[in-house]
Amino acid sequence: MAKRINYIKVIKIAAGSAVAIMLAYLIGLQYAVSAGVITLLSLQDTKRATISLALMRTVAFLLATAIALAVFSILSYNAAAYGVFLLLFVSISYYFRMYDAIAMNAVLATHYLLEKNMSVSMICNEALLLLIGAGIGILLNLYIPSNVRQIRDMQHTIEEDLKAILSALALKLIEGDKTGLEERLKRKFEINPDCNEGCLVQLKEHIDSGLAQAYTNMNNALFAETRYYIEYMEIRRQQYKILKEMFEKAAKLTLVTPQAYDLAGFIMDIANTLSETENAKGLLKMEDELLIKYKESPLPASREEFENRAVLYVILTDLRMFLKIKEEFADSLTQEQKEKYWTKQ
Repeated sequence: MAKRINYIKVIKIAAGSAVAIMLAYLIGLQYAVSAGVITLLSLQDTKRATISLALMRTVAFLLATAIALAVFSILSYNAAAYGVFLLLFVSISYYFRMYDAIAMNAVLATHYLLEKNMSVSMICNEALLLLIGAGIGILLNLYIPSNVRQIRDMQHTIEEDLKAILSALALKLIEGDKTGLEERLKRKFEINPDCNEGCLVQLKEHIDSGLAQAYTNMNNALFAETRYYIEYMEIRRQQYKILKEMFEKAAKLTLVTPQAYDLAGFIMDIANTLSETENAKGLLKMEDELLIKYKESPLPASREEFENRAVLYVILTDLRMFLKIKEEFADSLTQEQKEKYWTKQ
């Protein structure tokens, strides 16, 4: 799939680079076009990344200036001296993982080489080029459209995925029953019987996409508390893993026992009440009641029935983990967070 073009970023790069060059020319800086290149390299996808990169490049500029001053003072201004400068500067930059600062500062150092001097005015010229280029990049990235709506839409999609998968799991537990319940469930809840492995893959893709969007949102909100969306996506990812395991266990069932009907009904209750604001406490009480009912059931009449009931018991305990994850998430939220995020926007 072709990557979507970020037209806002493209416009920022074009306009910002042009403004940086014009401003550098107005001030009378040498190599004014370098300010435009610095702006281009400074514009990142998020506010936090842009500011972080600008700070890193400032530190790297100070390092590059100190190394260049020492090397050019000793070896004079020639290609060999520039090679020694790069050897030292690149090595130190790699050691401190300042990879994105190497190219820009290497270019700025060529200005010293071309002018054959590192006077105070020349160093100030390079510092101003960096200040203008990075400064305009930061100013332009103060405006990045919020992606909260996309995150909200992805949350809705994920919840619909979960409902469909839970419904298909319930259907799988009573697959081949002779009572007609299987067909009634399909009609009543519009269950897609083919929703299994493919739906799980789709759910994972949606969660991964939502998590990426949540991190982008966090990196664009410099001061606001935005970890809620990340934590939400993380709990859905944990639930996805449990669902995947339950499908694998359900595939081992060879017959439909009375306990399977109870469990299928409970799973449908989870699917029908699943939402962002559901704290799962009521469902956990229902799970406790179902567990008691299981324990009070007559003993299995055959080895096959025993093995099938054991699988159902394990699925029931998995469902408890599935619900506990949501309960713990809901309990961890403050009242302020609930009012902010559980009030639909």
